[in-house]
Amino acid sequence: MPALYFIFLIKCFIIYLTKRRYGTISLPFFILVVFFFYSQCFFIDYVLFGIEEIGYGRLGTMSVFSDDYLYIVLLYLTFFLGFISILLFADPPRIQIKEVHVYTENKLYNVLLLIGVCLLIIYVTKSVSGYGRLEKMEFFTSNKLLSIPINVATFGWLILFFKNLVNYKRSISFYILSIAIVGYGLIEGGREIFIYILFAYLFSRERTSISFKEMFLGIVSFILITFWKIILVYIIKLNDLPMLLDFVQRKFQFSFTGLDPKNSLLMIRNFIHGDPFFDQFQFSYIINTVKQILRTFNLIEYDSIGESIAFYYIPQASKNGAGLASSGILESMLNFWYFGPIILGIILGWIALKVYYLKYKSTFLYGIMSLFLLIICIKLVRTELAVVLKIYFLPMVVAYFFFYKLSFSKRIRDVKF
Repeated sequence: MPALYFIFLIKCFIIYLTKRRYGTISLPFFILVVFFFYSQCFFIDYVLFGIEEIGYGRLGTMSVFSDDYLYIVLLYLTFFLGFISILLFADPPRIQIKEVHVYTENKLYNVLLLIGVCLLIIYVTKSVSGYGRLEKMEFFTSNKLLSIPINVATFGWLILFFKNLVNYKRSISFYILSIAIVGYGLIEGGREIFIYILFAYLFSRERTSISFKEMFLGIVSFILITFWKIILVYIIKLNDLPMLLDFVQRKFQFSFTGLDPKNSLLMIRNFIHGDPFFDQFQFSYIINTVKQILRTFNLIEYDSIGESIAFYYIPQASKNGAGLASSGILESMLNFWYFGPIILGIILGWIALKVYYLKYKSTFLYGIMSLFLLIICIKLVRTELAVVLKIYFLPMVVAYFFFYKLSFSKRIRDVKF
């Protein structure tokens, strides 16, 4: 147990060094916080709530006092060391040069784009109205030609969010799109919309520290994320507040591990124990990605890592569309053995540094690229690379083209500070 405290303090010190150099509102800081949460949540649950064991079905159980968990936090520590090794020795530019963007709105194109997005959202919202979570997941899985454009539109809305901040004006079409996207996010039932709004707001501020107002916004967002699933069931679907309060008082047990990381930690534990199930996913960064691309065009039949894991660990629930979170740290080891976490840390650290340097060039690019990379890291820590590329990275690229390059003409001039 003393080793867990020591590793915890080392990670806190690395996060502190990152905060001192890059600020609290910065991409490097938030990436480390995400990976810190996934690695240390079990230990924090033990310290705060006395939770000594986690488990889930065929994934098995794990004790906070076990060598397995100690090994897992050490693996995450190598990620931290790889990440910080890039950031601490970097020398940021000393001259700040920012681009001032002057936009000319392509009005007809934007009106048609807005109408198309709103009609699509209205149709999908009507189609899934009254569905449960699993039924919604099955609908979106079976209707990718509907879900993918909405995904693109969501990232496009985030692009317009930053564009409007830089241009110092808000158009009526932007407000209409905001209502449509946020409304859809709430009806769809996921928690991602709260995360998107929170970090879009934070990265839109040209400051490196968090104010009390932003801390309050973060606390409210965390509460919504924590209780959203039961709010969705008891308030939105059943409209029964007393039943919600009774559930919270009698049955609900809060834990940071239970929010999401539990399954990821148990999968890493099983990999460490030599479960041969994971052997089929070696070199998945290339093999899994290529096969998923081929499957997209109906050239082969193939189950992704996430689907295979669900079939293996929760066979009955997976038939109804349920899934399990995977682990980015686990996949890094499937590709680079036990050097995977430190290699992943070095790669993400290098990319985060390049994005951070954009703040010296363009306020718009720095904000939107920081938000997009953070979303990718939030997903990468809990899922496979191919899914991140297919569901997040590619829609972000398409959204940048449709909602920025085609949506606005601009003139740019450089201003030295």
